[in-house]
Amino acid sequence: MKKLKFKELNTGYEGEKTVRERKPMTPRRRAVFIIVATLVLAFLIVFLLSRFGIVPLGSLAARAGAVLSGDEKRFPLGINTDSTLDVDKIGSNLLVLTTDNYTVYSEKGRELFSSPHTFARPAVCVSGDRAVIYDRGGTGYKLITASKELYSGDASGTILAAAHGKKGNYALATRANGATSRLDVYNRNHGVVFSYQSAEEYITSVTLSDDGKFAGIAAFGAKNGDLYTVVTYFGFAYKEPLNRQVFNGVSPLKIDFTSDTSLTLFTEKGIYRVRKSAKKNDTVATFYQSEFSSYSENEKGRYAVVLAKYGSSDKYEILLYNGYGKKVDSFSCDEPVRSVALSKKYVFALTQEHILVYNFHGGLVSKIALSGEAYEIYPTDDYVFVTSLDRIARCYSYGDSSISLTGKE
Repeated sequence: MKKLKFKELNTGYEGEKTVRERKPMTPRRRAVFIIVATLVLAFLIVFLLSRFGIVPLGSLAARAGAVLSGDEKRFPLGINTDSTLDVDKIGSNLLVLTTDNYTVYSEKGRELFSSPHTFARPAVCVSGDRAVIYDRGGTGYKLITASKELYSGDASGTILAAAHGKKGNYALATRANGATSRLDVYNRNHGVVFSYQSAEEYITSVTLSDDGKFAGIAAFGAKNGDLYTVVTYFGFAYKEPLNRQVFNGVSPLKIDFTSDTSLTLFTEKGIYRVRKSAKKNDTVATFYQSEFSSYSENEKGRYAVVLAKYGSSDKYEILLYNGYGKKVDSFSCDEPVRSVALSKKYVFALTQEHILVYNFHGGLVSKIALSGEAYEIYPTDDYVFVTSLDRIARCYSYGDSSISLTGKE
């Protein structure tokens, strides 16, 4: 403690005040402070860079975890060439659909559950961590999550398309009596909460909003020999559609809610956005059918489109958009891109000889060499699952490596 004399400027009062003396920092304390501050700063920088996919902290942790747990020994997963119909990602897990059953595997290669089906033409529609498995030529369907089967039922007509929402609701598009097709939306207790009949078009794609209050459909039709697509936006609290837009000369690939208030239509000639109350649609991008290669979207609403530049066979451009249809980046690839797939943080381009992994700023973070014929890729932020003729192999999203799709790993 130390006493200091002071004088108040406004009153002239003089007195003394006791203050605590600050001791000088010892060299040891100064060193400890610098080390702690450096570690905190480094952690914050790595955390922020990891969130933007620049430093793949999760992928590095996945490598270490795989070595400790031994789950690498479960791969490749064998699949039956003759009976396997489809493979898709459900959440961070894998769904394998065959002519007789379906099986869900964790990203570690563990079988989570498996169940038989009796569908003549089985198909699957995955929405995040939920899916509808249905009979494309019949009425049967199953609702599942990544961990269990929730429900098995029969639709009122032959199923054309389906969707399973985050709120547990689901939608079935079917052939209808007295109309070309029909949409029925069910709550989680399997009661119908909304219905709509399409008089002239066939519904090919259905989507449900995350809040469980809206739906969208893409329907395909032909008139006087001309093809067209109709996008319709529904609110379950309204009898009439909230919006209806017609797109001439295109056929629908998929419709999806990429944001809370807008539908995105993917076609082979362009991408379009239909907002809930807008009188016109927004053209996100148009291109020639000969340029279009593939597209992919992630659960955050971002999507990527791959175009062969000027119809070239060796110059490809990857265009990246946010959920509102704004182009946030584009970058070139000098290898022919067969397909593209998105995780939350990365863009994965499958070529004949590689899997190229980019962050959302176009930076190449990994180049994975392929040995053998790859059919499709299904990535997460940590892993890439690759299907071939008779197996599902796995590699890491980050770090240059190689993966064999023939013989032993």
